[in-house]
Amino acid sequence: MVFSAGFNWSVVDKKWPSHEEAFDGFIPGVVANFPDERLHDLASDASIIRHGAKIKSVRDNALWFQDVAAQYGSFASMVANWPSTDFIGLTEKMKKEGTRLGGTTGQYFLRFMGVPSFMSTKSIEAALTRDGVIDKALSTKGSQKAAQSAFNAWVEESGRSLTEVSRVVALSTDA
Repeated sequence: MVFSAGFNWSVVDKKWPSHEEAFDGFIPGVVANFPDERLHDLASDASIIRHGAKIKSVRDNALWFQDVAAQYGSFASMVANWPSTDFIGLTEKMKKEGTRLGGTTGQYFLRFMGVPSFMSTKSIEAALTRDGVIDKALSTKGSQKAAQSAFNAWVEESGRSLTEVSRVVALSTDA
């Protein structure tokens, strides 16, 4: 997800097999030990997206994943045991402790993991504003809290997952 932010997804998809090879399958215990020289070499590897900060973030996040695993048993265990009613709290933890995992990058990462989630997209923000749930951008803590509360209520009322409710809300506007 880190590599797709700011890039056309088709470019990322085309280069993804090279990323998997360059980063040894993204195995945290392996990538966490990449020396600076290896990261420097990757930054000039034309087979991958050559963005130094994003390349470095892979090692940084591998180190963070190891810290999370030491505390929770695994990253997956932390995510699986996180309260489903506090998606915003989970994304905030990823933003604070991970590298380049804020905004929609972390949200997409979690959604691709299968975590029930909502996305801070223009369409979600427009629908929440239209319905009087928020009056400021979803980037503010107050708006995030209000959005989380509204989504929790809609999940409870509908019996649907957070992801399903999010998709319905997103499709309810032209934004």
